[in-house]
Amino acid sequence: MIPDRLVIALLGCAFLVGGCCNCPRGGAAGDEFRLNPPTQPMSAVVAAINANNEKIPSLWAKLNYQVMIKDRGQVHTVTSDDGILLYRRPAEFRLVGNQALVGRIFDLGTNEREFWLEVVPGTNRLWWGTYADLARLDPERLPIPIRPDQVMEVLGVATINGDFNALPVPTMRYNNAADAYVFAFNVKAPDQWLVQKEIWYDRKTIRPRRVILYDGRARPVLQASLSHDMKVQLPNEDPAQW
Repeated sequence: MIPDRLVIALLGCAFLVGGCCNCPRGGAAGDEFRLNPPTQPMSAVVAAINANNEKIPSLWAKLNYQVMIKDRGQVHTVTSDDGILLYRRPAEFRLVGNQALVGRIFDLGTNEREFWLEVVPGTNRLWWGTYADLARLDPERLPIPIRPDQVMEVLGVATINGDFNALPVPTMRYNNAADAYVFAFNVKAPDQWLVQKEIWYDRKTIRPRRVILYDGRARPVLQASLSHDMKVQLPNEDPAQW
């Protein structure tokens, strides 16, 4: 059973977000709009993204973060001073927050079949559902405005399906102001197509720089600016391949 509406805004995951993916470059005003570099077709860009991300089987990180939750007309802010992030490819993700003297205050998780969210301060509620439930619903009228499986997109380590006609259907365009490839992933509603998420990749490095998730009315519900890339150590691999 999927609960009534819930709004989640992740604010300031310091180890991931920050910086500016769309800052003007130096030079005369308007130069950024005259960039005409060589670009690659979508199949080549996807192959490069997947070649890097397939090397990353799992991630673990400690972080501090703040979550703002709007539930039944009330807004609750949850601040974690001892957060843990866990990821295992392809679809296992968990974000846990703790507070000193309080214990666990926030727990968001997802796997290939189900998702959950527990918030203790203010609401003391647990939401749970299966993706089979979501698949039967109109994506424009989901009981939650953001799918928990999409929250892990801010890591920028997911692979892209090579079948470009499979849902969510990807499209790619080049943004010369940001010098980035912009991927939009689209889902089918009964009477229209809806954008589900955007991921911006730097043209030169093919690294994710911006992630935007949308609700069923095309309103952004989560935005992350990614910077300060770090190599992930891979056992039995040359450091050049990390």
